Amino acid sequence: MLRYHSDKGLPPWIFEELKAMQEMSYRYEDEPSPEDFVENMAENMAPAYDLPADRLLDALSLLYEFDPVAVADLLDHYFTPANSRIDLTSTKFGRAADFEDAKTSTTIEVVDAPLTNGLFDPTGIMPLQEPLFGAQYWCQNISNELQQKWTAVSQAQLPPLESNLSLPKQNEFVPTEFELKPLPKTDIDQPLATEEMIDGGDKDDLDESVGFPPIPARLHPSQLPSLLCDTNILKLWHLQDRVFKRPTAELRLLVYCADAGKSPLHSACSDLLVRLISESLNEVVYMASMCDLSTSISSVDSGFSIRVNGFDHKLMTLFGIMLDTLLSFRGEDSSTLPRGIEKERFDLCLESNRRRYVNAGMQASSLASDVRIKCLTPKMWSPNEKVCRMTDVRIVFTCSIANSNACVLEAQGNFQLGHSNISENSL
Repeated sequence: MLRYHSDKGLPPWIFEELKAMQEMSYRYEDEPSPEDFVENMAENMAPAYDLPADRLLDALSLLYEFDPVAVADLLDHYFTPANSRIDLTSTKFGRAADFEDAKTSTTIEVVDAPLTNGLFDPTGIMPLQEPLFGAQYWCQNISNELQQKWTAVSQAQLPPLESNLSLPKQNEFVPTEFELKPLPKTDIDQPLATEEMIDGGDKDDLDESVGFPPIPARLHPSQLPSLLCDTNILKLWHLQDRVFKRPTAELRLLVYCADAGKSPLHSACSDLLVRLISESLNEVVYMASMCDLSTSISSVDSGFSIRVNGFDHKLMTLFGIMLDTLLSFRGEDSSTLPRGIEKERFDLCLESNRRRYVNAGMQASSLASDVRIKCLTPKMWSPNEKVCRMTDVRIVFTCSIANSNACVLEAQGNFQLGHSNISENSL
């Protein structure tokens, strides 16, 4: 497939998209530690890279020109079956002494050759021994007949229609706008307090030998979180960044659901709902993470917590997708799952949560933390209480609870906070 598109001409947007993401990551990269910076610089100065002096800082981080000739040469002369190597790893390999507290032996224990399906046949081949750890392995050349088959199918051609192989879709989360939002006209830059601004006494009453740090002055109301909306449905807070001055933002949404922690069964279904949403959004979250966008959703005592942070240009796009997925359970028949969530995925998530509950108390630190939190919040249900009710979890009951929880977005109050490089009009 790659050879076919290389001969016909690869879409230019693939390189432009990669170039934009590299430039974005390099431009807004966090400042590294001095040790890591010196180590990277010394590595970049190695003769093997042959980098010019004016490109030591960004040569290995940025993309400059698209060279289709180099891509075609790489595919035709290097990505070939003759240059391939296959590594087969299995728990059946090795010897029993590797997993026991046995004394080290200087002799090589011959291990039976693993079972194969014809691709790899080590019959009659003595195993080799890795010099550092003493692990045994087999080496065998790929047969000429198999190489010829691979060479035939590696010609420039499109994959079969039933195959899922295809060029990637354009990443909708690549930001193109990095301007900082203007501060409100009423904003006032308030300096830190001086000694004359300390509340509760005169500066002469302070002992200079104590060295107590000065108390900052009260911030101006424009520098505090402002309440943009306060209704029975939504309470919306906003705070614009004035310190870091980066084109990033953070959006948090707390959805209040009265039935989320009503019983251990309701709490377990809420955890399962979060797992289903996270699993169904794996591909979307991966594409967003390539553009330094991160997201999380979790179940809390009062409902659900959603958090999205990263570059503000496409932040609302990702947040909208997450909210649409949560609301997809609203209005659904209690016997069916929303589109995109299969029954097999439901069963896998259910079993994964069950195992997580069973293993929750295996570590003393985790168990002590759970017991402490339960003592402080009696409404919180323990993993043991949840796992005891997991046998009652079914698609019908889970969808019914998910439907009721999703409907509260229109019936109960929800708390939302927008912070950093995001304006009031964006919310």
